[in-house]
Formats: sequence, C-alpha cells, structure tokens
Amino acid sequence: MRERAIERQMYKGSITAAKPAIELHEGFPEVIDSLARRATSAQSFLRSAWYRAWAGGSGQTMILNGADGAAIAAVPTMKASPAVLGLRTVPGCYWPFRSILVADSATEEDLVKAFSHSFAIKALSPVWRMGPVSAQDPTVQHVSRAASLAGWSVLQRPVGKSWFFDLASGNGLPGKSTAKRLRQYERRLAELGRVSWRRVSGAEWDQTTLDQLGKVEEESWVGRATDGSGAKFLQPAKRALWRDVLRDSHIAEICQATIVSLDDRPIAFSFDMLCETVQYAIACSFSEDMGHFRLGNIVTCNQLNYAREKGIATVHLGSGDLGYKRQMGATEGEDHVDLLFVRGRIKAGLLALKWGPKLGGTKTLRHSATIAPRAARVPRPPHSAS
Repeated sequence: MRERAIERQMYKGSITAAKPAIELHEGFPEVIDSLARRATSAQSFLRSAWYRAWAGGSGQTMILNGADGAAIAAVPTMKASPAVLGLRTVPGCYWPFRSILVADSATEEDLVKAFSHSFAIKALSPVWRMGPVSAQDPTVQHVSRAASLAGWSVLQRPVGKSWFFDLASGNGLPGKSTAKRLRQYERRLAELGRVSWRRVSGAEWDQTTLDQLGKVEEESWVGRATDGSGAKFLQPAKRALWRDVLRDSHIAEICQATIVSLDDRPIAFSFDMLCETVQYAIACSFSEDMGHFRLGNIVTCNQLNYAREKGIATVHLGSGDLGYKRQMGATEGEDHVDLLFVRGRIKAGLLALKWGPKLGGTKTLRHSATIAPRAARVPRPPHSAS
C-alpha cells in the first residue's frame, strides 16, 4: 500500500509524442522489478527492495519509457554527501552493484535523448554517482557513453580489481591433501561437542538467523579488533537492512547462509548470493577463539563444493586480496570503478582534481584481466569477501 501511495506522487516529463517519455517517481516503484525480471540472471537482484533498503525509504527513481510506453531503463537515486553539490547516488546493499537497470531494447539514441533532456538533468541533479561498479558491465559501458554524448562529464576513479573463482575448472576448490587436512580439523572440532550444518534461504530467513550471523561477527576478529565497519550483520541497523531486502521473495530465494554450529552456538558462516550460474560471495566469518580449527577454510570450501553441485560456474569475491584469494586459485578480473556524472565543464574540471579523470564521449571504461597462479594450500580467509 505504501509503495502504491508513493507511486501516485509521480511526475512526468514528456520529450515529444514520438520520443521516449521520462517519469520521476518518489521512492522505488514496482516497475523496477519488471525491468529486473528481464535483466540477466546475474543482475536479477537489482529490484526495488535492493535499492529501498539502502536508501532508508527515501529516494526517487527516474523511469525512461520507450515509444511503446514500456519502461526501458530505471535510474534509482538518493541524496548523498556533500549536500552542497546537490549530489545524488545510486543506492545498493552490496557493492559493486550500485548500478542502474537498462533493458536490452534501449538504444543509445534513447539514452542520449533522455540524459540530455532538461527534465532528466533536473531530476538527477548536476552531480550524480553510480558505483562502485564493474568497468566491464555492459550497462555501465552503455550508460557512460550515452551520458557523455548527452553532454555529461563522466569522471572515474579506480577502486580495485575484482577476483573470482572459476569453479568449472576447479579453481577455488580444495585439492585432495587440503580436503584431507580440513576433515582432520572437523574431527578435532567434533571432539568438543556436536557439530551441525545449516543452509538457510527463501522462506527460512528470519530474525533469529540474522542475529546468529551478527553473533558470529561479534566474536570474529572484525568484531573484536576493528570498528566493525566492514561487518555485514554486526550492528542491529545492518541486520534490519538485510531483513528488509530479504522480504523480497526473489532475493530471499537466491541469498543463502551456510552456518556451522557447535552444540547450540553458531561459530562460522558464509553468506552468498547464488544467481543460476553466478555466485556473489558477500561475507564469511568465524568466531576468533575457534580459528585454530581453520573454520573459515572449512565453511568456505564446503559452500564452494555445494555451489558447484548446484551448477555455479563463477564465484565473484569482490575487490582486494590479502593473499588468500590468489592462493586459493582465484583469478584477477576487471577493474571496479566509481563514476561521477557532472553537468558543466568548469564543475567537472574542479571535481576531476579530487575524483579522477574524465572519460571521452566515445571511450569505453578501461579494464584488464590477468591470471593469478594457483597454490596448493588454502590459507585462512579474512572476515569479509568484499
């Protein structure tokens, strides 16, 4: 009911009868879900709940409609700091997916006309941010080029390289000797009490499960030795965010927690999003006093074996590596970049001094891919995969 009430507070800006129409909705309307259902399976989670939870119920969405009246793009944004710039940003629960939705039917001409229209310029504000995102993502390439051609300066700053496991070739999966050592650790752990495994997804998600993930993070090195900003479930506010996201049945179904417990105490977990053949490893954590049992390795390898059995071919690990990703056989992938869309050359020139260089109107985002060697042993992973 609330979403319908918000949707009634809609504003329209028509370019011409023969050109796409632009609509500005308060909040994040259901048309976003319609676009997400037509997106690739690897991005089908970019739904209204994904944006709404991070935006805290505020924000707005610019919808671009094609000549037939059907939505062909959605640009969800929220206010961001510094407020003096009028900055808006694309929200999202887990980077590098602070991106927008563009249907395959949207042409470059459609997007250029939309981004150059005065209604869109006012709706997006003179400065808006999309990122961090993958530099190789087709939507990012498409939107950046169209915005440049429409008169926006697109500034980019690098935020790291992505890493991934190619499960189809066995990278990331433990070898025979490693698997044998991990089984030995599991037997030693079982001497302390009853060890149980639980996988949670779909309708099984509840507040108790989220609290268990938060408890493990509280007992992890991140909860004990840092400010906790890298944790996903440590603070009640972050658990509430994920609870809101998981109310969406599609997102709840593809999000999975693998939890290891000793008697009734949760001591390790892996939190992942499985999208048909692609998995996003969002977080992995374990109780610090149990670290000598190699719990991080055990839960990670168990989940990766499960993922391969379910047909997952590629596991995205986010950016950055302290060594464990490379040593497990991960491959270094494309760049992650943070994009700033700026209206006005002088303003863009000043912001480029702090943010990063400007993209040309016909350039594509830079990217690279290098192969990392695989090592035999599986080292202890850090708390979070992102």
